[in-house]
Amino acid sequence: MLTLQAHAKINLNLFVTGRDANGMHTLFTVMQSVSSADTVSVARAACGGITVTCDVPELAGEHNIAHAAATAFLRCVNAAGDSLRIHIQKHVPAAAGLGGGSADAAAVLLACNRLYQNPLSNARLQALAAGLGADVPFCLVGGTARCTGTGAQVDPLPPLPDWPIVLVKPCEKTSTGEMYRRLDANKGLPNTDVCDKINWLACESLSGVCQQLHNDFLPLWHHSPVPAVMDRLHQLGAAGVSLTGSGPTVFALFQTQAQAQSAAEVLRRDWPYCMEASLCAAGCEFID
Repeated sequence: MLTLQAHAKINLNLFVTGRDANGMHTLFTVMQSVSSADTVSVARAACGGITVTCDVPELAGEHNIAHAAATAFLRCVNAAGDSLRIHIQKHVPAAAGLGGGSADAAAVLLACNRLYQNPLSNARLQALAAGLGADVPFCLVGGTARCTGTGAQVDPLPPLPDWPIVLVKPCEKTSTGEMYRRLDANKGLPNTDVCDKINWLACESLSGVCQQLHNDFLPLWHHSPVPAVMDRLHQLGAAGVSLTGSGPTVFALFQTQAQAQSAAEVLRRDWPYCMEASLCAAGCEFID
């Protein structure tokens, strides 16, 4: 059995730039791994096909993206009849914009590759990841990276310090598909010149990074608790606050761990899902 930590991600910026030839939305986003992580265990089995269990029962079974990742891997290596057992301990909330499911899928791909003596190159794993979901290619790489196209183009950037953050999920998520439909209805011309506007490599300080925080989905959460959470985080001393993914999770960057801890203690009184974390340099890490 192999066990990995599958780290969540945040979007330090997120611009929806248009659609590709297949009608898929294209993005320009800088993603960042954070210390909050699920624990994913994968083992070969004698029989039973692919099974996915989880300590959150409703996330178990064939509908979990981890099952799709294992299926894609076995087909790719001509081992579709083999059996695998996957268990996920959830620490990253589902449907939160934090890429928890995508990180789990990435961890399964990495574990399977090692269990089968590394038959697939990094490029081939990335191709499999791109077929699973927009965030999975980044989760294979992790750290700090610029992601473009539909998410499959991942260009690593210089790592950022392990600044403390606070994550708050103040409400339930609307489906990603619905959020894109709302964005299409509300958005004007796409940000085709984003690459000219964003010089991420010039960000060498916390204040510099915070000046470039942006998320095109944020205005769609105007009639929700999201603005109140963001205002409260600013009041509690956050250096920068934004939304991750299509929402609803808000993240805040802080100068010190003490500030982050104090803010989280206050916010938990009104929003139970509030946790401290930090930026980190890994997408998935083997721990066993």
